Amino acid sequence: MANDYRIPYRIPSVPSTVPRPQTQVASSTFGPDPSKPASWVIREKGTGKVIMETFDQNIVQRLNTQRYEAVPIQIYLGSLNARG
Repeated sequence: MANDYRIPYRIPSVPSTVPRPQTQVASSTFGPDPSKPASWVIREKGTGKVIMETFDQNIVQRLNTQRYEAVPIQIYLGSLNARG
């Protein structure tokens, strides 16, 4: 034990009366309603090229569906993970 250079360290205790900050888990794929996506990726149907990401459901509803498609963000990100 002559070469024992460890320094004792005491972890300070925090009294249970100290209020701890409330943390919220951010939902990156779902909004307040779990059945509705938080955002969509708008991409061209012909090329698959991504145009934009939107959080506005009104844009998705007014989309020119002959040329563009709105993909829920969870499905789009899942397709990226599946590629590689």
